[in-house]
Amino acid sequence: EIDIEAWAEEVALNRPRTTAIYFIGVAKSMGLPIPEWKDIPLRQAKRWNETQILSEEQVLDVILNHCTPKKYVPVSLIACYSTLRRGTILSLRKKDVDLNDGINVVAGRSGKTAVFIPMHKKLRDAFGLVKVVPMRPDDLWFPDINGDNIGTAVRRAFKKVGISSGTFHHLRHFGAC
Repeated sequence: EIDIEAWAEEVALNRPRTTAIYFIGVAKSMGLPIPEWKDIPLRQAKRWNETQILSEEQVLDVILNHCTPKKYVPVSLIACYSTLRRGTILSLRKKDVDLNDGINVVAGRSGKTAVFIPMHKKLRDAFGLVKVVPMRPDDLWFPDINGDNIGTAVRRAFKKVGISSGTFHHLRHFGAC
């Protein structure tokens, strides 16, 4: 017989919080008794506060003045002004981007759907910073940029200005404002 409370406590202590939630969900679906959440010592969740809201000037300062190497600046600005995810931006091909009309791309993490992002001045200016423009329709806009490396660079840039929780993913939320 399994001591479900000891098992849940071990999972919560030794594995990430999301793993514990997953395993407890499986146990619950199997009809096993689940201890109260307050009895399971999970890590304290990060709390949101108003200091996490950044102005456009603050975000641009992080990108333009603190993000290195500078080849990451156009990708970061495109994330800000298009709301696209990092992987979608890095997989953009010449045929996906019309600098007069907009971006036509299939995007989404699980349910891939066709997305159209209208081209506006700030987004066009961000594409204008790309040093080598793709020539053929299937050429990538950013063939030499690694997703993990740009993520690390942006995280470090945020830390340089005292924002410890800033990530590349946060840039896409900026565009929604």
